[in-house]
Parts: sequence; structure tokens; C-alpha cells
Amino acid sequence: MKQTFISLLILVGTAFIAVPACADQIAFLICESDTYLVNHAVKGLKMPEDIRVEVYSKADLAPGSGAAAFIASSKVIIVDVMITELTEYLLQQVPFAGKRVYALRGSRDDDELKKQGFLFDPEIQLYFNHLSAANVQNLVYRVANRELNSGSSG
Repeated sequence: MKQTFISLLILVGTAFIAVPACADQIAFLICESDTYLVNHAVKGLKMPEDIRVEVYSKADLAPGSGAAAFIASSKVIIVDVMITELTEYLLQQVPFAGKRVYALRGSRDDDELKKQGFLFDPEIQLYFNHLSAANVQNLVYRVANRELNSGSSG
């Protein structure tokens, strides 16, 4: 009886933990060689609780993975278009309707990617052209403030 009461108490208590009901999401897709720096930068972000930022490389994009679900439900996607597999994945697996997809660096055919819905914003790209943890953080803050109208600090 005591064990049942404790289990019920834990169950009821966890129901009231503050979890954002509908978090805004930013997916950051980059090449493997940049994952350490970008993950380090993202972990240091001071974002509102209702905004989640996740970092993925092409190795994370297995069908049915948590990465696939997160990316598909993200409002904003930031992608290094120099990595062809990342752009191909997005074009084949992720509907762009209602999303903003920011392109970093350059691809073999930027004009075609623009037609597909990728945004080549020089102001945003500049942050990634001078790669540092602080610049990555400021890139995310800038995109979040612009697209999610957040109160993120940065």
C-alpha cells in the first residue's frame, strides 16, 4: 500500500513539472568537423525555456531517428549547404512549409537552393564565416530574435 501511494505521488508530482507545451525549435545541421565547436556554443546559450536548439551532422540523420523528428518539427533550420548530403536530406525529407531554412557557406548551386526555399542571408552567414563559439551563439540569438520573436539574450 505504501509503495502504491509513493508511486502515485511521484506520478502526480511529475505531471506538474514545467515542460514547455509547444517549444519552438531550431535545428542546426553542420559538417562533422564543426560539431564540437557548435555543440559547445549551443550548450552555452541562454535561451528562453520554450526554445530548443539541437545540433546534427549527416551521421545523425538516420531514418526514424530522434534527429529526423526534431528537424521536421523545427520552425527554423540552419544548415551548412556546402555539405550536399545535408541539403539533399532537407529537400527529400523535410517539408519547408512554415519553416525558415538559413543557408551557411555556399553550395555548388546557390541559385537553385534559393528557388527551393533556402535563405542566403549575408548577415547571418557572416557569423559562420568567422567560426568561433561566440559567433555561433550570436548567430543563433540573431535568428531566434528574428524568427521566433524571443527574448533570448544576445
